[in-house]
Amino acid sequence: MGTLVHQVSDIDVSGAINVLTAVLSVCGEPCDLQKCIAPKCLSKDKKRDVVDLIMRRTLGELDLSSDDISERIITLPCGHLFTVETLDGHCHMSDFYETDPITGEFISMIAPPTDFQVPPVCPTCRGSITSPRYGRVTKRGNLDLLETNIAGNMSKDLQEIVAKIEELSSTLDDVRGSAKELPSASKNFSEGELDRIVQNRAQELKTQSGQTGPLPSKSILGLGGVHGLPKDDSTAWKRLVKPFVGVYDLVLSVATSHGPHIKAYHAALSTLYRLELSALQVDPSHILGEPEVVAMAEVNKKIGQPPHKADTKYQVEAFLLSLDIRLQIAEIAESRYEGLGLESADSRRLWHSLADFLYASCDVDAENAQEMAERSAASRQVARCTTKRLRISLERIRLGVQYKRDNFVLASEFSPNNRLLLVHELKVALRLAEQSYIQARNCLRDRVLTLTEQQWFKTECQRPTARVLRDFEKFTEHIRSGSVYEPLSRAEKASIVAALDFGA
Repeated sequence: MGTLVHQVSDIDVSGAINVLTAVLSVCGEPCDLQKCIAPKCLSKDKKRDVVDLIMRRTLGELDLSSDDISERIITLPCGHLFTVETLDGHCHMSDFYETDPITGEFISMIAPPTDFQVPPVCPTCRGSITSPRYGRVTKRGNLDLLETNIAGNMSKDLQEIVAKIEELSSTLDDVRGSAKELPSASKNFSEGELDRIVQNRAQELKTQSGQTGPLPSKSILGLGGVHGLPKDDSTAWKRLVKPFVGVYDLVLSVATSHGPHIKAYHAALSTLYRLELSALQVDPSHILGEPEVVAMAEVNKKIGQPPHKADTKYQVEAFLLSLDIRLQIAEIAESRYEGLGLESADSRRLWHSLADFLYASCDVDAENAQEMAERSAASRQVARCTTKRLRISLERIRLGVQYKRDNFVLASEFSPNNRLLLVHELKVALRLAEQSYIQARNCLRDRVLTLTEQQWFKTECQRPTARVLRDFEKFTEHIRSGSVYEPLSRAEKASIVAALDFGA
């Protein structure tokens, strides 16, 4: 930093003002925006303006011959003047730069603060501070405001989607009834054709596991022949699930949305990282540790912005809502399977595979959502994702055991031994689910949750999970003894969904 000083002649005071012949400022600030503070240019009223908010000194008390930053001034766009020391403190420059403790000069950039920042404003009139010296601080605050606005819009969109999902839930029983009553399509598949369809669905899931958004709606509808449904079945399926897919697409738009600040952040991150690696390759002598780690540490100092979390929170919420819609669609596929009876083995396998595919896709996306929540340190969302995954896993296992039981009955092979095999499979699954839940619960407790958080976990996660586990135990007893199995009612399922969903 330097000092721009011009002497004012006694002859041409007005000319001195026009060409700013007396400016005590900071290099880098545009000179034509600075105000002349030479004693002969100042009115008495202007000299009484307080420009040093630390020592409460007026403009007339400044020592123009000093090089100290406490004597240098900056003129803000609103016209108010303050010392550099005052504005540095007001803008919290020490949060963005390392300062020499003796000279007070900035040595280097440091990793920026992670909490929300507000753009600095003039201490007098609250006008914007756009001085180049405070560009890093101002841009960070503006980006944080942009992120807040985007997150607010996402929250509003999700609230509207929740209302639409509730409307769909009220029609689900009727849609399931319609699915059961569809006429059977007794198509005989060629040898290996069903195996290829199942493999296609598995490949679709494998592809989905590497995506950043939930399962695309085309995979639910079976576009591109992924589900291999006969023409009549395909037409009926699309008609039944069309309202659900319409809302699902709205959820996808939120889950996959990325604001301009996200794109700018990743572009800056990538560019800085590449430049830092190149610099280290040119001069590797001062590398202490892995080059990639050293480069990323330097990038974190220079980028001026931490990873964004606000919109990630709502993307996780969108993931969770997409699971609820897909679980309802899976129930429709199950109802179609149940309505086929036991006479059409190929059609039964086809529809069971479709329902299983939907459950499996839910598990993939629930895991993706949980990883996103963990990266954002959102403990409540992590807990909800864990609980959701447990429910999805048990639903899928229940569907698989029911399919095996039906095949045993169809082949007149539902012997006591086969019955015990299915019961054993269910008990193992239940035991693993309970262990997984306890492990997740203990992991969350290790984070020293407050009493409020513990109560939230008990109400919104522990109790819904207990209902899911009890329902699974009832199904196990149904397989073991042939007792009547009454699955969770619509109201009970709705209460579980409400506990685990957006705005809980």
